[in-house]
Amino acid sequence: MGHIVEYLKEFGDIPFSKKPFNEVDALVLAQFSYLKFDGLVPKLTDSAEPISVLEMKKRMREEIVFSDERYEKDNRALFYGMADGRRFNGMKCNFFTDIIDEEVETQFSAITCFPQGALPVVVYRGTDENIIGWKEDFNMAFRKPVPGQRLSVLYLNQVGLRIEGDFIVCGHSKGGNLSVYSSMNATDEIQCRIREIYSFDGPGFRPEILQSGDFAKIKGRVKKRIPHSSLVGMILENHEEYKVVESSTFGVLQHNPYTWIVEQDDFKWADDIYKSKKFMNDSLNEWILGLDDKQLETFVETFFSVIEGSDVKTTIEITMDWKKSMIGMINVMKDVDDATKETIRNIIQQFFEIVGENLKKHKKKVKSLVKFDD
Repeated sequence: MGHIVEYLKEFGDIPFSKKPFNEVDALVLAQFSYLKFDGLVPKLTDSAEPISVLEMKKRMREEIVFSDERYEKDNRALFYGMADGRRFNGMKCNFFTDIIDEEVETQFSAITCFPQGALPVVVYRGTDENIIGWKEDFNMAFRKPVPGQRLSVLYLNQVGLRIEGDFIVCGHSKGGNLSVYSSMNATDEIQCRIREIYSFDGPGFRPEILQSGDFAKIKGRVKKRIPHSSLVGMILENHEEYKVVESSTFGVLQHNPYTWIVEQDDFKWADDIYKSKKFMNDSLNEWILGLDDKQLETFVETFFSVIEGSDVKTTIEITMDWKKSMIGMINVMKDVDDATKETIRNIIQQFFEIVGENLKKHKKKVKSLVKFDD
């Protein structure tokens, strides 16, 4: 029993011709997409030849590739696990795209991988350490659609024209959301060639988004995987069938793919997410869908204006010194006008009222079940 790095140690030297591509391989590539490929992997607009993982190992600058401080040690182990085995070291990579635009509030990155002996895989990166990417995740609650989702469709349609035959789409966190969104909005010619769609703890969609896309056509190909205490993957979740993976940690830390437990060449599965988490997730979704667009926008804009005003530039800075970050945010909050403060208070109050009502319903349900058993 281990995680994706241990999986590579055990199976990384077995080619796909002998052990077919599986769900754990898809998670490996979803995490692989978080590496910084700038100047290493050809861009979508380039005409250069794709680069193999083995060639990357020879040419890369480690200070760039592993510059994400959150997972620096794990990402390094993942990459070398891939580079040192036949399963992934001959895999070619191409069509790298990385866009960070603060003006339109989007962080978008994608790469296409060509494993030897397996189908091509279009991989969308999730939210990285940039605050702007984190804000875009929040924007998904009220914007229809966000810029990153539009870019994901454009990317999939362009890449689909450059590769032949069937292929797979996958991503972790926001990358999982983009995998599903791009697949249901791709052109018919591209959509029919998508074999599987993996969303690893990716948030869901507002009802309007599903209605405007072709979700019914791809639903059977969507494989959503979430950890035992999923929060991100259960946001606006009411449409995708999911399976639950055991994790070696607790709470929100389970969002980290390096904590997902792997047994042999498959995940260790659980029956469902924890009941307490399901209760809170249902309340959160009811709250989000009950707020109008203006209320949601006010909440998100105020929250991030406080973060930006506190001089925090990345999520790493927030987590490295919570006390300092919170003091900065509290100081900025003092400057928020009274009307906005009152709106935020009302919005938060609505959330706790929903939690309270759902808690009452839950207790009544438990009592009725006990009486029935008697």
